[in-house]
Amino acid sequence: MDRYELIITDVTCYDTLYCVAGWDVGRKCMIRPEPPDMQINREASRFWGEAWVGPNKFFAVGHQVRFHAYPPPCDSPPPHVREDRVFQRSGSTVVRKHSVADTARMVAGGVSFELANTFGGLLRRSSSGKAYVKVTKPIGSLDAIDIGAGQISFQTETNKKGRLQLRAIITERDARYNFSVPAHAAIVRFRAAGIAGLEDDARRSAKIHVRLGLARPFPDTPDQCYAQVNGLYFL
Repeated sequence: MDRYELIITDVTCYDTLYCVAGWDVGRKCMIRPEPPDMQINREASRFWGEAWVGPNKFFAVGHQVRFHAYPPPCDSPPPHVREDRVFQRSGSTVVRKHSVADTARMVAGGVSFELANTFGGLLRRSSSGKAYVKVTKPIGSLDAIDIGAGQISFQTETNKKGRLQLRAIITERDARYNFSVPAHAAIVRFRAAGIAGLEDDARRSAKIHVRLGLARPFPDTPDQCYAQVNGLYFL
């Protein structure tokens, strides 16, 4: 069991389940804490509940947290196995709290130059523009870029479960990349003010720090992981 100190950068929301990740200030890499009772074959057990995640709670964007954790089980599947750690509650603490702007500055060492460089240069677009990575070897599943305000727009789509899903279109070198947006803060903003609210936030920003992650693959495409927006910092 090792000690970790993270600046929490990514908080994603799936109904009442949450996933979190952060920049390890000592190891200079991304880490994804999973609940201590997680089980590989119980997907819901790998997510956090509302008691632990959100503003003013342990896992909040900008919180610098310290805790101990075990490596993931040896049979953990890709693409998350490189960053996953099994969190231990005993001794865990919030060391300090950073603003969103300071958080973006402090994790700059983990930011890719552009979308084409993310996930080891493996990011691709389907015929519909949806961004994905074909996972044929172990790779990092968390990344980030900085973009201009004019590079992003938002839309909604009804997903396979019949639910309305927020999506972001990011343009780079005339290519349009289409991402789902489970980022918790963005979803809260969308529910309160709609797409207009998010686009107004973008217009008011000098730049936008975009947190990116790879979702676990669907059963019918076991080697293909869609990319998603894990966080939007309007700076």
